[in-house]
Amino acid sequence: MSIYEPKIIKLNNSVAITGNKILIFLTNEEFEKKKAQVLEQVSKSFINIEDDGLQFRADEDTLSITIIPTTDCNLRCVYCYADGGREKINLNLEDVKKFIDQLHSFYSDCTKINIYFAGGGEPLLNFDLIKDTVNYVQSINLIPSIRIVTNGVLVKKYFDWLKENKVNLRISFDGFSQNETRPGLNFKSKEILHDTLLFLKNHYPLDLLSIQMTITNLNVNHMCEDVEKIMLEYGVDTVKLEPVHSSFSERSKNVSSPKIEDYVFNFLKTIDNLVQKNIKGYLDISCLTIPSTSYFCSIRNKAIISPYKIMAPCVEIIKPGTKDDLILNYNLNNIDFNNIRKIQKEKLFNLHPKNYDTCENCNLVHFCKSNCPMRTILSNSRPNIYNCMLSKKLLPKFLERACINDNYMSIVFGNDYKKEEVCD
Repeated sequence: MSIYEPKIIKLNNSVAITGNKILIFLTNEEFEKKKAQVLEQVSKSFINIEDDGLQFRADEDTLSITIIPTTDCNLRCVYCYADGGREKINLNLEDVKKFIDQLHSFYSDCTKINIYFAGGGEPLLNFDLIKDTVNYVQSINLIPSIRIVTNGVLVKKYFDWLKENKVNLRISFDGFSQNETRPGLNFKSKEILHDTLLFLKNHYPLDLLSIQMTITNLNVNHMCEDVEKIMLEYGVDTVKLEPVHSSFSERSKNVSSPKIEDYVFNFLKTIDNLVQKNIKGYLDISCLTIPSTSYFCSIRNKAIISPYKIMAPCVEIIKPGTKDDLILNYNLNNIDFNNIRKIQKEKLFNLHPKNYDTCENCNLVHFCKSNCPMRTILSNSRPNIYNCMLSKKLLPKFLERACINDNYMSIVFGNDYKKEEVCD
């Protein structure tokens, strides 16, 4: 069997057939009548696939980079993958300009750039770098699209600039357990986030807002009420639900992911509640991505620049001494992008599910993204057992609902079924 062929998922009275960016539901009777025709149709979706995408570009006209402005942080999240705040190292503008110049030279025809400012620390603690980077790309005639993943504490301070530049804000907020899992330095972050989210509801374009919620044992049983509150009280219709995982950092080594059965029960309870109450929203979780054969994470199409002056493959590896054999470049001078492509193919793309017998033979493989390279490396298992079991328990139950009610499809895939999970 191969990942590059239709997969048939048997449900109670129907089947789901998946391909690359394709999902078809048929009753058992319809499937028996149209089986050959449907499988031929779905097979065509695998023609001319390039699993590694366009490196460091979102498309042929758009560069794509992730910038980690600082390791400093005003929170001390119990599961932080970067031990945020332990060190206070800022990325400087000259290094960013140096990298952008080289990348733009390599892809000289590009006229646009996607810039993701993400954690390691709290990006807005180095706001000058964010502002100056945007000014610089504009000065060299690149049109920026800006996304910031932030803990939200400083959003009101920089509100005018964020709104003027139409920044997509993804705010980390753990709802019920916010003060326990995301404690501030001598302040309660939950109260600040409550005030900030209400302010944004009234003053910021809601289509530019999303919430990232890390699910732990403390908040898993409150998922349903937290999501409803985010969507109704705060007006934010996009929520990313991410089960907590341990990482390379000291702080995260002892965290335990929520029990799979608890996560599955509460996620299904959450989407059932949204459908029953006709609450329009989008839930972003990695095991319910659009069916595809590609990576969903930054390995696909982003370069990551860290305060340690390295080019990294993932936001969880931002400094030497973490996982040195995966670092793409140890300085930001004279970058050989062709050689980096070679490194990725040799050391990272061999973690693609097409290389696992377990995944190739699994009928859920086009949905499931258990092949997250960092999870696989950290757990030393192919694929990551936790994500694999989560997908096996959740996906069939979701598909049973989706095949009889299209509202479930909208909740996890968006109205056009083209929304992509983004790993920042």
